[in-house]
Amino acid sequence: MKNKKSVLIAMSGGIDSSVAAFLLQEKGYQVTGIYFQLVDSEKNKEYREKEPGNWSSDRQRVRKIAQRLDIPLHEVDYRKEFNKVVVDDFIIKYQSGLTPNPCVLCNEKVKFRLLLNYALKNSIQFIATGHYVRIKKNQKQDKYLLKRGLDRKKDQSYFLYRLSTNILSKCIFPLGNLTKRKVEKIACEIGLELSNIKESQEICFIPGNDYRKLIEQKFSPARENQSGYLSIPGNIWADIKAFAFYTIGQRRKIGLSLNTRKYIVRISPKSNNIVIGDEQDLY
Repeated sequence: MKNKKSVLIAMSGGIDSSVAAFLLQEKGYQVTGIYFQLVDSEKNKEYREKEPGNWSSDRQRVRKIAQRLDIPLHEVDYRKEFNKVVVDDFIIKYQSGLTPNPCVLCNEKVKFRLLLNYALKNSIQFIATGHYVRIKKNQKQDKYLLKRGLDRKKDQSYFLYRLSTNILSKCIFPLGNLTKRKVEKIACEIGLELSNIKESQEICFIPGNDYRKLIEQKFSPARENQSGYLSIPGNIWADIKAFAFYTIGQRRKIGLSLNTRKYIVRISPKSNNIVIGDEQDLY
C-alpha cells in the first residue's frame, strides 16, 4: 500500500468522474475522492423540483459512489469563494458588453487550484478529473501539452486551455483516450446505477440556463438615453432591454422582424445600444 501512487479525484456524482475514479483504481493508484460544493443548492430549490435528476442529490450520489468504489471521500464547502471569483465575474463581463465562459475561469481559478492545493496539503501526488482531454509531455521544451480527447464530440480541452504546465504536470485524465459510449459501458459493467442521471450542459449556478434572470437580479442599469438597435446599413431603431441581455453573434430574439437574417455585431455599453448587421459583418 505504501508503494502505491496516490491521486485525488474531483467527483461530481456523474458517470464520467465515477468511471475515472474506477479506472484509476484499476491502474493501481491509491484513490481519494473530493467533492466541492460550489453552488448554493437552496437557491435552486424551485428548479430542482422541476428537474430532480439534475439537482436533487449530487452529494448523496457522490457518497454512494465513493462507498461503492471503497475510496475515502472529502467534502469542501467553497461557495463563498466561488461566488466571488466566478459568479461576480460573470455579471461584470455582461455589464461590460462581453460574453463570459465561466467554466474556463472556474477551472483555472477555482477547481484545479483547489484540487492541487488540497492534494499537496494531504501529501497526495496527483490530481484527476473526468474531463475528456489528454496530456503529452514535450521532452525538448520540458513542459506539458494539453491535447484534445479522443472522442471529439466530448472533447473538453477548450475548458482547460488556461491551466498552467505546473498544474498539468500533476494531472491525470483517465477518460482522454475513451469514447463516451465506452465510459457508459464501463459504468454499466461495474454496477454504477447512473443511467437515469441527465447530463447537464448548463452553467452550474444558473438553474434552467436562464442567465438573463440572474442579470436582472444583479444589474439594473440607468437608461438615460433611448435604447435601440442600429442596423447596418440604415438606421432602424427599436426598444431593447439592457445590453447585458445580448451577445455578439446572436441572431434569435433580438426584437426585429426583417426580410434577411441579421446578427448582433457590436455592443456599446456606454450608450446601451446594440449594432446589428449581416453575417459578413461579424468577421
